[in-house]
Amino acid sequence: MEQPLDLAVIGNCTTACLINRQEDMVWSYWPNFDSSPLFSALVDQDGSGAYDTGYWGFEVEGLATSEQSYRGNSAILETVLTDRQGQSIRITDFMPRYRHHGRIFRDGMIIRKIEPLYGAPRIR
Repeated sequence: MEQPLDLAVIGNCTTACLINRQEDMVWSYWPNFDSSPLFSALVDQDGSGAYDTGYWGFEVEGLATSEQSYRGNSAILETVLTDRQGQSIRITDFMPRYRHHGRIFRDGMIIRKIEPLYGAPRIR
């Protein structure tokens, strides 16, 4: 039996990204939902490379645990990656959407903030 996908979503009502528990963006349309995918590693599950796969991720050396949650009542995703020595980082992901001059703006950008929480884990 296949395992269900464990993915989080961030978006701004114009586009969206799917992020796995290892903090890899594995699927995203850019700059709109009707565009071709920017990251499409999600559909290359067998590793054959049949699709133009790509992802945007961070790797913590010796990863032991991964915890994801949304901040408050928002689409801001926070992921804490901890290595086997207990050192950890927090990655905050979101796509901005804001009101300016009476209109809603959905800039074509992804914000990814990396913060050390404990120690100095090795990342790439």
